[in-house]
Amino acid sequence: MSLKVIRDSIINIKSDAIINPACRTPEYKNGVDRLIYETAGKEKLLAARQLDIGVMSPGEAKKTLAYNLKDRLGTRFIIHTFSTTWKDGSTGEKQTLADCYLKSFSLAYRLGCTSIATPILGTGTFSYPRKIAIQIALSEAIAFLLDHDMDIILVVYDEETTKEMKKIFPNIEEHVGYQDVVESSQKLYLKDEHLIVPQYMPEFREPSKEEVELNEAMQAQRGEYPEEEKTVQEQLFAYMNRTNLESSDIYSVANISRKTFSGWLNGKKIPQKENVWKLIFALRLNQYEATSFMNSCKCDMEEMRDKILLDFLKENIYNIKKINKKLEENNMKILEMNE
Repeated sequence: MSLKVIRDSIINIKSDAIINPACRTPEYKNGVDRLIYETAGKEKLLAARQLDIGVMSPGEAKKTLAYNLKDRLGTRFIIHTFSTTWKDGSTGEKQTLADCYLKSFSLAYRLGCTSIATPILGTGTFSYPRKIAIQIALSEAIAFLLDHDMDIILVVYDEETTKEMKKIFPNIEEHVGYQDVVESSQKLYLKDEHLIVPQYMPEFREPSKEEVELNEAMQAQRGEYPEEEKTVQEQLFAYMNRTNLESSDIYSVANISRKTFSGWLNGKKIPQKENVWKLIFALRLNQYEATSFMNSCKCDMEEMRDKILLDFLKENIYNIKKINKKLEENNMKILEMNE
């Protein structure tokens, strides 16, 4: 099982199933939804959506065959899921989007799929803030993989979503560039009974490195777009992403239950100090990362035991037996971890 983030079009990803951000009623609209219908064969897919699915409820997931996508990439199923439009986050939007992922992953698993690809749901027509949509996508994917053997591919495409994803999950496989995105986005405005054609589409070009650096410097000088402090959830994602360990390996080494670990990944709970130390050594963080992680978890590092553990990090020592021997010599509680 694995989790990947790839920058590409969803219709270029080879997987057993793909998730389609569907409309409530049997139709398709602008963006990824339209792209999938056009590629799979809109007449056949619309007919299947009408006969086999009909009207969908928020958070629901239903399947159709993939039609032309099977010949193209071997895709067997399209999992259609419908979310609600983002208002202010107070009407259950986050849970609805989480349900879209969980029910889609679960359906694909029951269908015998070993891999599934999904765009970042909610960032188009449903207007979810990108950061929130990405956090939900990562949380639900990782939580599902804790109990299921399946490959999940999160697919990003546009510049803003890619940039936001890299803040949490920097190891993105990029199969397309800036100009590819622009040209493809323009094609999505082809005349169709479901679409409104803009009167003017500006010419785009990729900004030079010097232009990007100058713009960022000017923004910083004006105090715009300050670097945000990462949440506990974001830091966990980033640290996990750079290791070669599976999620199950991490909570096993840290001697933490799967349920507890899943709660942290979902952002529902914050680990207590002892568990933070276990995660620090399981993830092999350095002293600066450890301090930042502790601060995010609202934990101090003022006790002598903290200083001893921090000294081991300064020396890049992660041998639990050696660490616990030192703690025992000082009559301090050992780290109850697995080797």
